[in-house]
Amino acid sequence: MVNYCGVEQGKRFARLVNYKDLGFTTVDEYEDYVEDMIKNVSRFIDSFCKRPDDFFNGGATITEYHNGRPRRSSDFPDLYADQKASRELRRTFYLEHYPILAVPVPVVKENVASIGSADDWKTRATTDYRLDTRNGLLKFSLAQTPDEGFKNVEVVYKAGFATTPAVVSWVCAEIIGNFLQAAVGDRSSQWIQMARPTPFDFATPAIFTKEMERRLKPYVKRR
Repeated sequence: MVNYCGVEQGKRFARLVNYKDLGFTTVDEYEDYVEDMIKNVSRFIDSFCKRPDDFFNGGATITEYHNGRPRRSSDFPDLYADQKASRELRRTFYLEHYPILAVPVPVVKENVASIGSADDWKTRATTDYRLDTRNGLLKFSLAQTPDEGFKNVEVVYKAGFATTPAVVSWVCAEIIGNFLQAAVGDRSSQWIQMARPTPFDFATPAIFTKEMERRLKPYVKRR
């Protein structure tokens, strides 16, 4: 699993935080602590966006199963007016994650065995379909449309980003900075003696602020 920002980025967002303020005796201890935080925050971002691990750095390999769609009554010649629309619905499959990375090339298989028989997966030729990598659409040629079936179409593909988008990296670093600032505040509050019992509120902020959620919205899984 990879990180969506670097240690130095997180430290810069924390601004004035000094490693001694957090009780560390060396810079190495402090940076190890920050790196562990970054690992967790990177997974928080995956979870918030409903994406698999590493989606935003290098991409994630995904295996999906889809149902071959049955022929509708509009496929028959006596209802020719609706025939084309019905065929389009059967030919198009919507993959859960996108954009799809070109390398490695997605592998599409169809289970041609009937229910009750041993699986018989056949790899489809790349000429049988066309793939819209930007929108995650898999469309078969009319003559090669998969037969009706339950989870009889398997697609193995890699989706995500080869390098972390700047917005995702920014949000990751900003969260780290907020946590470090809050940690310093929590630690400092233990040393403060108040004349009256009025505690300072050094509560850790919410992981994602409204502004962070707005920035990440374009990257949240749609399907």
